[in-house]
Amino acid sequence: MVFLIIGLVIFGIYYFGFVKPAREDLDRTRTAALSEIDQTLGTIGTSKAQVEASSLRSSVIAAKSKSEINSILGEMSSIAPRESKRKELLDRVDAVVAGTYHSASDVEALYNLRESLKSDINKKTTLADLESFEDSGAVDSQATSTWRTYFRTSIENKVNEFNQVLQRTAAYSLIMPKENALALVDGSSWSTLRGFDFDNPKLVAVPIADTFSRAPDLRPGMVADIFVYDIGTENSSFLFGPAVILDTIYSTEDLSTVSWFYSYDTPAESYAASYSVDVWETLKALAAGSAEAAAVDWQSYATDIMERVRSADLGRFEISVMYVVAVPEELGILITQYEQYTNLGKDLILLPPIVSSNAWQYQAYQSYY
Repeated sequence: MVFLIIGLVIFGIYYFGFVKPAREDLDRTRTAALSEIDQTLGTIGTSKAQVEASSLRSSVIAAKSKSEINSILGEMSSIAPRESKRKELLDRVDAVVAGTYHSASDVEALYNLRESLKSDINKKTTLADLESFEDSGAVDSQATSTWRTYFRTSIENKVNEFNQVLQRTAAYSLIMPKENALALVDGSSWSTLRGFDFDNPKLVAVPIADTFSRAPDLRPGMVADIFVYDIGTENSSFLFGPAVILDTIYSTEDLSTVSWFYSYDTPAESYAASYSVDVWETLKALAAGSAEAAAVDWQSYATDIMERVRSADLGRFEISVMYVVAVPEELGILITQYEQYTNLGKDLILLPPIVSSNAWQYQAYQSYY
């Protein structure tokens, strides 16, 4: 009995003094290692990183010593940079096929590009292989080529009867000849192209109210860029251009009444003449069939006045004018909202660019009539 008691005491001293502390130390090391694996490989997010993390966890759980666990962590330290680089490249692939208007989800060519590039990346087994793939520029070059091919085909299918296409971005829209659109695509990289869309410019006619002083040289058949002035921020931004001016309509309050008097008096003779008419009422009489009203040629009356004013280098700047402009349908709705609802705090500004005559700019105007 004495020897049994002595044996138990010795075992207790050995177990509690050496075995248990060593086991607890190993368990702490194991727990810390599992946490480190979760915080490194576990957060990378690639399928290969998850497989490696699962394998390393199993090895740590089965490890019999701290040195074995440390060896496993050393192995992880070489895996993590490789998988981080793989994740970086895979994320870049996702970025190059994700556009503002189109992506791999709706464009087959972009989907195929994504799958092909990701397959190539996932086949790489070393960090050096992944870095070499990155340095080759394969992602950028293939992405640019794919976006260009897609938009070339799209442009060919989206031209209207005037050989024009609508280029759309998140900030603005432009109508341009097909040739200009193709040149734009061929000169842009994927990082620019993914923000584009091209469509058939289905045009609508919308009115924009202005004054003669802000655009004194605008006439039907000309073009103008449309800017939006935000009254709250006092900033202007380009909205659309070039918009064809289809028509100009002047306020009856400004031009419908003629009250003219002319006289001179010299020693040889004197002369006086006057002319007075209410144009609005005369036009109503003309519509009602008045022969007297029909005797006066009112065709292009207001336009003729403004042309004569310009020729004389004169202008009544407060004259109200409504410009009827041709814009894409989607912008027509937006412009109408800006014009009708003053609480939106937007003011539309028409700026005619100084450009050489391009026939395509005037075809929409000509077809309007």
